[in-house]
Amino acid sequence: MITAYFSLAQFNHKRTMAKFYKATKKPAKSPASIEINVEQFNHDGQGIGYINNKICFVEGALPGERVKAQLVQDKAKMAKARTSKILDPSPERINPPCAHFELCGGCQLQYANNDYQLQLKQQAVAGLFKRFAGIESLPWQDSLTATGWQYRRAARVGVWYETKTKAFTVGFRQQNSKFLTPINECAVLVEPFKDLFRAFAQILPTLNVGRDITHLEVVEADNANVVVIRHTRAMPKADKKKLLQLGEQNQWLMISSPEKGVLETLDDKALPELNYRLEPLAHDKHSDLTFNIGDFIQVNSSINQQMIKQAHQWLDLSSNDILLDLFCGIGNFSVPLACVCEKVVGVEGVSAMVERATDNALKNGLENCEFYQADLSQEQLNIPRNKPMFPWLQQPFTKVLLDPARAGAQQIMKPVAGLKAQKILYVSCEPLTLAQDSFVLLNSGYQLTKIALMDMFAQTRHVEVMALFEQKG
Repeated sequence: MITAYFSLAQFNHKRTMAKFYKATKKPAKSPASIEINVEQFNHDGQGIGYINNKICFVEGALPGERVKAQLVQDKAKMAKARTSKILDPSPERINPPCAHFELCGGCQLQYANNDYQLQLKQQAVAGLFKRFAGIESLPWQDSLTATGWQYRRAARVGVWYETKTKAFTVGFRQQNSKFLTPINECAVLVEPFKDLFRAFAQILPTLNVGRDITHLEVVEADNANVVVIRHTRAMPKADKKKLLQLGEQNQWLMISSPEKGVLETLDDKALPELNYRLEPLAHDKHSDLTFNIGDFIQVNSSINQQMIKQAHQWLDLSSNDILLDLFCGIGNFSVPLACVCEKVVGVEGVSAMVERATDNALKNGLENCEFYQADLSQEQLNIPRNKPMFPWLQQPFTKVLLDPARAGAQQIMKPVAGLKAQKILYVSCEPLTLAQDSFVLLNSGYQLTKIALMDMFAQTRHVEVMALFEQKG
């Protein structure tokens, strides 16, 4: 809902004479318009050009293009602009397939085909490694790719009620804005949620708590397609009945979230345990992982399968290996890789994830897994290995895998290098922190031997990378 705040001007009223002054409202200053040649592309999905020998980051532009753009920021050493017109288009530019591209802020690179998107991302990653790790040429391997559409199995959808128009909006944030743009159909969401936006746009006006619903969260599991409804007021039975009927029509499991962290089924049944299956790496043994609503899972199931297979191949795991899996989550890597290792030790900062990973190992009949809880972002990790605070650091690991969040793994890099493992595999969702963290390994006797993009988020500016480091000699 919208709340308006008004500033009231106060004045003195004299009985004999009153003089009123009305401030003249200055017209809004239009942003300056520029023409610029775009020369490069960065890891944030922006074109790079120069105005008056000053670097300028341009949204919506491709290398080789000349564009007209509006300046949105102009500082002493850099500027930012937003493309308003393509004057000389790149031959790689295409018409964005999605009808919502102009407003929706979700898929920012639809104006380039999938292959060119990967080429641009690869060039951007190379630039980061050159700058932060001092590597001039990277040992690129083939990118992990899948379909560029209908791949996203988890997402958050916004809901907004406009009090003036009494209208509902169901959609995603607009580009460079906190406001929502209405979406009819999302081309990157998996097929089960294809009709979600239209369905909720129709049902919300009929609900007593419609205006109290703030967002929806969707997740596809192998055993259920879940829609979580976040609302700020108690939901009456009549609303629950309508939503349950909607769920039955679309084969959605409808979950209520009346407050943060609280989840309830609308039919008062127990919350289900969700799961997904991973393909076997050896001995035809697949892995089944369970997770709860709210747990982190990789949003692209096809890329996730390929990523685990490539981790197995690049690390060259065997029954003699003891693997350390840092930032292990629910055991997405730990459990399938334990099928081919002597032992796997997983470490995760969230205690609930540690419990889930332990359960997943047991459910898959694995007795060669250990899981520990530790905040891997803390300075205290840089302690001598003979200290008992972190027993998992005492083991003779032959291989290491780490899959940190966007902030990277700065605090754990020196202890990891100190393990002297044969191979270290870094799975990254932020190439900037990967390049920075790599510097530690490169100065600790390791060399970068393989690197590949993983097209986890096709059509978007997000870049995911897998990099393998091996001891020199």
